[in-house]
Amino acid sequence: MNDLFAAAVTLFILTAGRAPFIVANPNTGLYNLIALNYVDKFWNAHEKRTKFSPQLKDLLVSMLAFNPTHRLTIPEILAHPWMAGEILAPEQLETEMRRI
Repeated sequence: MNDLFAAAVTLFILTAGRAPFIVANPNTGLYNLIALNYVDKFWNAHEKRTKFSPQLKDLLVSMLAFNPTHRLTIPEILAHPWMAGEILAPEQLETEMRRI
């Protein structure tokens, strides 16, 4: 389960260019918003700099859930709509990466 949590942090960093929180402590900072299930406030804090699709936000929150038993499993992650979404052509990906 910890590896999937770390994979979510990595996916967030790859998408936003920064970490979702400084430390995964349920009593402090942005992770506290996830631990308390205030995901709208968590995303409001992050979307001032980076926009995330609703599907990606759903996937990330499900992988970062405070309670490990509520996190998605590998089969659930692979079946998630964001994972089954459009795949960019190499030139589209390059354009998107340069935009960030």
